[in-house]
Amino acid sequence: MSSLFLANELLYLIAGHLDADSPVDRRALLSCALANNALRMITRPLVFRSIKLFYGTVKNKDEKMVFTDSRFATGARFLDIITINPLIAGFVKELAIGVVLNGVTSSTDICSDDKMFSLYQITPQLTKLQKFAIVSSSQTFKWLDTERTTRVFLHKIASQVQSLDVAPFEFFPVSAFERTKKLRSLRVQNLGWNNRQRTRPKVKLDSLDIGYQSRYLGTGIIKCLNSPSTSLDLSRLRNLTFSCNHISQEIEDILGLCSASLEELSLRSKFFWAKDPRPNLSFSSLHRLRLLDIQSDESQMWFIATILKTLPHNRRNHRATSALTIILAFTHSYRTVYPSYFPSLPWKDVTDSLFDMHMAGHLKRVKLVFTDPRAIQRVDAKAVNRVLDGNDALRALRRSGIIECEAN
Repeated sequence: MSSLFLANELLYLIAGHLDADSPVDRRALLSCALANNALRMITRPLVFRSIKLFYGTVKNKDEKMVFTDSRFATGARFLDIITINPLIAGFVKELAIGVVLNGVTSSTDICSDDKMFSLYQITPQLTKLQKFAIVSSSQTFKWLDTERTTRVFLHKIASQVQSLDVAPFEFFPVSAFERTKKLRSLRVQNLGWNNRQRTRPKVKLDSLDIGYQSRYLGTGIIKCLNSPSTSLDLSRLRNLTFSCNHISQEIEDILGLCSASLEELSLRSKFFWAKDPRPNLSFSSLHRLRLLDIQSDESQMWFIATILKTLPHNRRNHRATSALTIILAFTHSYRTVYPSYFPSLPWKDVTDSLFDMHMAGHLKRVKLVFTDPRAIQRVDAKAVNRVLDGNDALRALRRSGIIECEAN
């Protein structure tokens, strides 16, 4: 069928509703690209906007970690594509490197300690690259155990992109951001400090995600963020995520660096305050906070209550305070029967704070999400609501339209 039956504006509008990151939509975009030249020109920028390349890892002769090209890797193949058709490189705005399990040295073609490594030849051609990420579902790498040429490349790429995700690396050096001008979003496991820090214009981050697969943040992170000679400035930070297994007192120190600007706070941890079970903390300075997203084990309900009690949204303030959306996501433990245990959780302190926020006019909505990893099929949300109605305070808040529930 000829594309002349529809104006290009309509074709762009249709294609724009497809998400290239969704497997179903991506297949649809690829099918459109095969239909005719007009659709190919429209869909190709969407197909190649975000790409993911896979590399292996091995230890080289010096026992340092390197990335590898092999028959299982895809970097060399993508290099061939953009060599034949250089226009494709100009469509790429997001590049993710998927790291597969450790390979065997004898099966590799070329490693990242070689300047001819495919990744080193690909990135200079991606003139519109905005985001770079290294993704690994099972591996983490110590920065000092990574081969030098690979580290130099990561330093260089950090200075070229607006969004950087190097979460698989332990103690990624804060000095890597000394020459960055574009960087606005950063995701790291933790940060490493060295004595070669120099005073330069600092990177003013908009978004920071820290703690990936770490047990604790550690006190060293405060020095990396708060030292006068650090490369990072959190004074304009709008989005902050903690993703470590245990969150402790360091959270308050970091919040102190960005409380005047912070709008979205995510706490994703199995347990909180493992080092100090009764911390003296306050989130009362977070007047601009408009989204609080907490994902944890149901046993941490007391921590949720502690957070909510200290928020400025509990009170009528002379200072402007943003309306707050709260998402509380609980992972079901194996100690109780799902979902009949819901009413027995210690809801009172939580619901008291929610009621105070509502009366103060600072609560927009609350979403409760319950996840059971053992569940064979999705639990009916209506059934969950019926069970939650066994708690008088939750029933009152739900019927007033403040709380909505989701279960899976």
